[in-house]
Amino acid sequence: MQLINQPAFLLTRQWRDTPDGIALEFWVRTESQVLRLVIPDQQAVCFIERHCDIDSGNIPFQRKPLALCLSSRSSRWTGSTCGSSGS
Repeated sequence: MQLINQPAFLLTRQWRDTPDGIALEFWVRTESQVLRLVIPDQQAVCFIERHCDIDSGNIPFQRKPLALCLSSRSSRWTGSTCGSSGS
């Protein structure tokens, strides 16, 4: 496997379920070529409020607390962003 570190323009993106997890596929255009990037064996992630109960049936899941931040560019956020002093 050859590692390449260069700027690229995203052409397409998709994901699909596999027996080993989620496979992410990206097609990108660099200055010299078109590349297909595949990242296998990923886990799905979702965010829910901490006080919500989860009835997962028999589906295994992992739940852990995480401090979330929203970009200061978000027009829908009415609270403070991470790292702000609240002033």
